[in-house]
Amino acid sequence: MKRFVLSWALAAFALVGACSPSFAGIVYTMTNASGIQDGWALSGTITASGTGTGLGSSDITSWAWTVTKGLDSYTFTSNDAGAGVNAYGLLATPTALIVPYTGEFSSDSLNYLDIMTRSGLAGCG
Repeated sequence: MKRFVLSWALAAFALVGACSPSFAGIVYTMTNASGIQDGWALSGTITASGTGTGLGSSDITSWAWTVTKGLDSYTFTSNDAGAGVNAYGLLATPTALIVPYTGEFSSDSLNYLDIMTRSGLAGCG
């Protein structure tokens, strides 16, 4: 069985808050941007430990999402073996998780959110 890494660079997705802040963090609902997802539908959540500017990898505490295209459907979570997150420069408000666009492409000014999931699936389309 082949292993693959599915890495969704979520900078293209707007994330909207779904719950009120609590000790467990803020849960943001992913927005399906069907026009840029090659026919895949996206649904899911990302949880951040709090609000503020300059949030990074350690501030993303969990995630779960499902991608679907036709009869193919795959669900990924932060609890999956090999799952990980890389993030830098995020802006978290009580209602939105934002990857700010800086207009610059240097390594010290690039904001990003990249969630990796490893799975035993042979491929994802």
